[in-house]
Amino acid sequence: MESESSLYNSALEQFACENYTSALKRFNSLIEQHASNAVYLISAANCELQLKNYDKALDLLSKAENIDKNSSRVNFLTGVALFKKKKFVEAKVAFTTALQIIKDSDDKNKEKASKMKENCYHALNVLDQMKIKETLGEITLKVIRNGCYYGYLVPG
Repeated sequence: MESESSLYNSALEQFACENYTSALKRFNSLIEQHASNAVYLISAANCELQLKNYDKALDLLSKAENIDKNSSRVNFLTGVALFKKKKFVEAKVAFTTALQIIKDSDDKNKEKASKMKENCYHALNVLDQMKIKETLGEITLKVIRNGCYYGYLVPG
């Protein structure tokens, strides 16, 4: 039987090589042995995200959040999963929460925190741009329905 650290390192290697199914099997083995380890749950959720299993990822992230309520990584990955499921309002809440946790923490790994903060801002910007386009689309439809488009009357 592999040691915990050996199995964890093997899972990380598989993930780095984009062998997400293999990495997931290893993380799941670790979770079976250590169900209350948030890092293993988050890592398995990340594999599920890569495999486009968004509901499974959200389930794992929910379990991880119950263990570690102040994890910016849990909230960030939750935002990614929700975004992929086109649940944009919920995704925005998750990204905003991740950002707040990053700002409130004195993270030991400043480079990692900085990268996650940058990713959160990018995701929020994309969501804001989508909202602007949606709003402009609604305005355009109202204008067309009212019989005027770019200053021209549209025959009804």
